[in-house]
Amino acid sequence: MDEVKSPVMVCGEFTSEERHKLSQKPEIHLLSPAQSVRRPAVLAELAWARWQAGDMDDEATLAPIYLHVAEPIPA
Repeated sequence: MDEVKSPVMVCGEFTSEERHKLSQKPEIHLLSPAQSVRRPAVLAELAWARWQAGDMDDEATLAPIYLHVAEPIPA
């Protein structure tokens, strides 16, 4: 988590302990558990809301970063 230096939106199926640790870093905007399920429609809904608000990224440089937590997140 120390590598996170700029604002980032995080969604995923985390344990309550992992969610708590992730939420401690101000740069991490942790989405609700309902918005963090593995369903393309949920991500599409988030993107639609951003687009309607005029909040867009350069599609040429936009790329998701997939994380895999093999072990619990350290304290």
